Amino acid sequence: MPTVSFAGLAIVLAVAFATYLGEFVTISPPVAKLAAMAMIAVVTVINVRGTRHSANVQNVTTALKAGAVAFLSLLLLAKGDRLLEPPPP
Repeated sequence: MPTVSFAGLAIVLAVAFATYLGEFVTISPPVAKLAAMAMIAVVTVINVRGTRHSANVQNVTTALKAGAVAFLSLLLLAKGDRLLEPPPP
């Protein structure tokens, strides 16, 4: 039973990936399906290569996400001084 639920989770994540990709780049539904299948293939290859390799990929992507959050936080702190000004009439 866990194998079926893990496959279902991979499909949901792949469809979410393709949906979010469509927010950045205009893609047709067939291309979105191909992007979802490609994402599943890439993740499968990474997992087949071994646990250490998978952990390294996860560490890099986590560092990128944390860096993006830190960058956006610093940007908002640097540019957020206009929030204190009253709105124009």
